[in-house]
Amino acid sequence: MKQNLKNKTLVAIILISLVFISCTTNDPAVKLPTSPEAIVAYDASSAGIIKGILVGSTGNFKFSIKNGNDSIYCKVTFDGNTGTLISTDFQSWIPGQAINRAKFTGKVGTTDVVVYLSCGADGSNTSVEFSIPGHTVVVSVIKETSTSLVKGYEGTYSTYDLKTNVKKYDGTFNFITKNGFVIGYHKGTDGSGEFEGTISGNKLTIDADILDIDDATVSGTLIGDSKIVVSGKRTL
Repeated sequence: MKQNLKNKTLVAIILISLVFISCTTNDPAVKLPTSPEAIVAYDASSAGIIKGILVGSTGNFKFSIKNGNDSIYCKVTFDGNTGTLISTDFQSWIPGQAINRAKFTGKVGTTDVVVYLSCGADGSNTSVEFSIPGHTVVVSVIKETSTSLVKGYEGTYSTYDLKTNVKKYDGTFNFITKNGFVIGYHKGTDGSGEFEGTISGNKLTIDADILDIDDATVSGTLIGDSKIVVSGKRTL
């Protein structure tokens, strides 16, 4: 009996270890790319990799358009749920042709999501439109190249009164970056709007203010009419 108990205990330990390994391996944080996914053949083409972030609530997306294979899809993460959207609008399309409001459909969690993608023949003028029931969605989008990885960060901000330090507003603060250029969108109880910035080393400059940024997180304080405290992490 003691030997059977030992064997059962050993099996249980092995199973627990396997479950733990499975959970940690599936951690989204370890899957973020460290080099571009786009291939060189489509650096100046409508095909390849297109990435972006969205606000309204919060999320990110990645289009893979015949990036070295025949696959065409859009992977979307929104409010903690992830889904893959597909399109039937590419049956006669070939890389290097313009994309005009190609429709992608699918579910993200239990929600039906529709996305429209447009892109010039050379990969320029990329635009993305989201339709998610109950949400007004704004996107920031950039096409990736074989030499320039696109990263996306999702975060929040809180606005405080400069004199009393009392918190006044909360909101979403998301952006994408490529080659040190940053474009993003903020939305909160105090309003919304697009912003731009630049990254040099571990510093993200927006207007005259500087945030700390690395490959995993972004944080810091912006000072204007109010004090704005920003905190976020890389999700794309």
